[in-house]
Amino acid sequence: MPDKTFQLPLGPVATATLAALSEAVDILAAEIEPVPSSKPQNPYQPAPDFTPSLRLRKAAARGVAIVTNGQNAELSGATADAVAERLVKLGVPARVAASVAGKLAGRRALAVTPLNLQQRHGAIEALLLGRRLTDETI
Repeated sequence: MPDKTFQLPLGPVATATLAALSEAVDILAAEIEPVPSSKPQNPYQPAPDFTPSLRLRKAAARGVAIVTNGQNAELSGATADAVAERLVKLGVPARVAASVAGKLAGRRALAVTPLNLQQRHGAIEALLLGRRLTDETI
């Protein structure tokens, strides 16, 4: 029977760094609410086979956050302060959390300029459209 997981040796700072990236994704995912598209169906497209559940829509929001954070961390809205605060809640000492978050902000893996939702919304939609992640073709 094959293993279902693998071990990845990480030190405490590396663990906090990777957790910080996960928290950045969670910050954006919490701000996204996928809703049914109001765009009319093309006549040659079949009717949808299902209605997305709340659980599926939340997973889609996390997917949007992962793609967005990977392409342009400024659009995530996750600043170093917000991520450091979340790391402290996970048990990381405050000075380590601030250092890890500052390191990620310096590497542009976190948002440096705090943008509000209205400023980020159009850019996130454009990012998804550009990668063809919102089209309904299979």
